Amino acid sequence: MKKFLYILSGFVAGIVFVMLLGASVVSSQMFLVDESKYGFNETIDKIEEIGKESGWNISHIYNLQATMAKHSLSVNPVVVMSLCKPQIAYHILGSDNELPASAVMPCRVSVYQASDGKIMISRMNATLLSSMLSGISKEAMAEASRENEEILKHLVKK
Repeated sequence: MKKFLYILSGFVAGIVFVMLLGASVVSSQMFLVDESKYGFNETIDKIEEIGKESGWNISHIYNLQATMAKHSLSVNPVVVMSLCKPQIAYHILGSDNELPASAVMPCRVSVYQASDGKIMISRMNATLLSSMLSGISKEAMAEASRENEEILKHLVKK
């Protein structure tokens, strides 16, 4: 009986370890961050320009630096852009079964100036997220991720 308890506790400890390791890996890969080869405003302009050429709408731009200034808080420039491609979004928004995935819509891209002065482009790793979904939502998120990366590849410093 004692031997069985040792085996069982080892098995449970192994499962817990694998789960913690998996959570650590996933959290470190949840966001993609690249340095832009352009200045702050030019990066924003290029995302808008290339996005529109690719059929994406910029549904909203959040100037978080301005928002913080309204509260007397000072931060480096940060802009979050909401990108939407209606043809992709409809796959999720057009079905009651897929609507829960609307919580991660539209795709967002953050452009910010890091404390070292570098201009960075950040976004959620939608490919990783899509791997956790199923059905239409999985396909739509994967397609959105591919297209967003195609837009951003022109801006990333290599």
